[in-house]
Amino acid sequence: MEQRILETLIDEQLKPHFKKYNDVKNTKQWFMRYTTTKEEQNLFCKWAVKYLIENLNISKKLAEVEVSWFLLEWGLALNKEEQKEGQS
Repeated sequence: MEQRILETLIDEQLKPHFKKYNDVKNTKQWFMRYTTTKEEQNLFCKWAVKYLIENLNISKKLAEVEVSWFLLEWGLALNKEEQKEGQS
């Protein structure tokens, strides 16, 4: 994934925290410092798939795969309260 696209995805993911890629790029494991809810993550995924389809001219299936890889590498940690609820 090209750098511009990656930065845009990170910026969108960090919007609720009023941060951008440039604010976190020099921080190790920055993605563990900020949390998201499952609902926010789902909304981000829908947005990201649409964004990748439009900007990379790829299929929906490939965009979904790319977003999954993005979340594995750069996805924000899920809110600890939601994780506890999911385990009960």
